[in-house]
Amino acid sequence: MHNANLQNSSQTAKKRASSLSISLRPQTTKRGVSLYFSLSYTGKQNERPFTGISCNPSDVKKDKAGNWVFVGEHKTKIILETYEHNLRNAFNDLVLNNQVIDLKRVAQSMTGKPVIEEVKIIYLFEAMDIYVQSKWLDDGVELKDVTKLKSKRYFNHIKQWLKHCFGREEIELHEIKPIHANEIIKFMIHYRKAGNDHAMRHVQRFKGFFDYAIGNDWITKNPFMNFKAKMESKEIVSLSKMELSALEKEDFLKGTTYDLVRDLFVFSCYTGLGYGDLGEVGVEHLKENQDGVKYLDIPRLKNGQKAIIPLRNKPLELIEKYRFEDKQLKFFIVPTNQCVNDTIKQIAQIVGIKKVLTTTIARKTFGSLLKEDGIDIAIISKSMAHKNIQTTMKHYANIQAPTIINAFSQILKNQ
Repeated sequence: MHNANLQNSSQTAKKRASSLSISLRPQTTKRGVSLYFSLSYTGKQNERPFTGISCNPSDVKKDKAGNWVFVGEHKTKIILETYEHNLRNAFNDLVLNNQVIDLKRVAQSMTGKPVIEEVKIIYLFEAMDIYVQSKWLDDGVELKDVTKLKSKRYFNHIKQWLKHCFGREEIELHEIKPIHANEIIKFMIHYRKAGNDHAMRHVQRFKGFFDYAIGNDWITKNPFMNFKAKMESKEIVSLSKMELSALEKEDFLKGTTYDLVRDLFVFSCYTGLGYGDLGEVGVEHLKENQDGVKYLDIPRLKNGQKAIIPLRNKPLELIEKYRFEDKQLKFFIVPTNQCVNDTIKQIAQIVGIKKVLTTTIARKTFGSLLKEDGIDIAIISKSMAHKNIQTTMKHYANIQAPTIINAFSQILKNQ
C-alpha cells in the first residue's frame, strides 16, 4: 500500500511537472550573447534566471520547432543540461511535498541549491509549551495567575488525549487531522467527565494553537479551520429575590464558617464579584462620587477588566461588619473555594433552597437582579466586567413576550 502511494505521488508529480516549461533564451549584448532560461508554469508564472554563461552568437541557433538550442562547446552544453535538470528536480520536489509552486524558488535552485531546506522538526508537545508560554503575555500586559493556570490545564488535558490517541509523545503537527476534533470532544466527555461546552472549548483552544503555529511557519494549514463549536443552550441558574432574602435572614452564630460563607455569597450576589475577587477587594477599591454614592472600582482577577459596581445597603453593611479596623487593607478573609462551595450547599439545605449553589451562581444572581430591575444591558456588561457585550447578551438578554408587548403598548394604543 505504501509503495502504491509513492507510485501515485510520483505519477502526480510527473503529470504536474509536465506543465513546467523550460526554454533557452539568448540575449544579445555588447559583449556577445548572454544565456537565460525562461521558466513558465500553467502560463501564469514566468521567471528568467541568468545562467551566468555568455557565448558567441554562432553558438546558439533555432531548431526546426523554432526553439533556441546551444551548439557551442561540449563542456558548456553539459553545464546547461545540468542546470535544466536541477530546475526540473526542484519543481518536482515542490510538487511531491505539496509546497506552493513558486518559480522564484525553483530558479534559485538552478545551480543545485535545495529548493526545500532541511528544517528542525518541532514536535507537538514542544510547540504547545511554546504557545502556552507566549499566551502569558497579552499585548505586553502580564495575565493573572488564574488565567495562566487555566491555559496550562486546557493543554494538559489535550496532551492526555494525544497520549491516549497516539500512544506516544513524538507527534508531528501535520499528524493532527480535522477528524480529531470530534475525538477530543469524546475524550473530554467520556474520560474527563467534562460537559459539552467545556469539551468544545478545548478544541477551540487547540484551533487557536494551530493559528499560532501557522504564524510561526510550523505548518501551512489549520486542521480545525472549519470547526465550529456547538454550545448547549443553558438557562441561567440564579437566586430569586425571595430566595436571596431568605438566605440573608437566616440566623447563624456570628464568627462561624456558616456565617462567613453566607455573607461572602450574599456580597457576591450584590456585587457580581467572583470567588477570586472576594479575597482581593479592599479599601483601595471603595470609591465615593460627589453625590455620596459609594461604589467599587476593581479590576477582575479573571480578565483584568475593570468593574464599576454601585453598592446597595447590604454590601455596605457587610463591608462594615468585616472591616474591623481602618488599617485593614482587604475586606474579607476568604476560605478555600472548595470550603465555600461545600458550605454554601449545606446552607442552601438549611434555608430550604433547592438549587445547587456555587460561587458562580452568586455572580449569575447579580446579573439577573440587574436585568430584573431594568438596568440597561450595556451597564450590566460594564458592572460585570465582561470583555465584550456579546457575552452579556448571550446570558442576560433573553427577552420574554410580556416585556416585548409592554414595550410596544404605547405604539399599539396610538394606532
